[in-house]
This record gives sequence, C-alpha cells and structure tokens, in this order.
Amino acid sequence: MPALRFLGGLLLLLAVVILVADITNSGGSLLSGLTISTAKHWAGLAPGLLAATQKSVLSISPILWDPFLKSLLAIPAWGVFASFGALLTYLGRRRRRINIYTN
Repeated sequence: MPALRFLGGLLLLLAVVILVADITNSGGSLLSGLTISTAKHWAGLAPGLLAATQKSVLSISPILWDPFLKSLLAIPAWGVFASFGALLTYLGRRRRRINIYTN
C-alpha cells in the first residue's frame, strides 16, 4: 500500500507546515499558535465553502453537524492533519511476513 503511505506522509508534512505557520503568525507565542482551530483556517481560506458545507450537512442531519463535525472543526488544524496522516501511514505499513511450517 505505497499510495496510503505516500498520502499519509503528505498529510503529516502539511501538518508540520500548518503548525510552523500558526506559530510564526501568532507572534512567537507558542501556546496561542497551537490552538488555532480548523474552522478558523477554513473560514479564512474559503468562508463560502464552509457555509455551504454547514448548510448541506444540516439539511442531511443536524445531529451530524453539531456534535460530530463541529467538535472536529474545533481541533487545531495541525492535529487533524497529523491524526489522519498517522492513520493512513499506519494503514499502509508493510506487513511482516510470517512463515508457517508444518511437520
């Protein structure tokens, strides 16, 4: 599964880039740079897309938006990308070959 490892590596790289950008844009304060949420990043990059996504998810199921997606968007952006990157890297790992011998 080299494709999963590659995609996971890209997501981990993106997480590091976002973390460094957050820390440098926060004026050097490490703690405030670590807590910028994914929703704030998304609203800064594409506010119309965020509103359209919220509207479409609320039309499907309000329960899906409020407890699940809203809490996911409250997590810092670097943490979201690092988590998904680590998961994809783990799922795409090379499996150890086990030799089974019978007598």
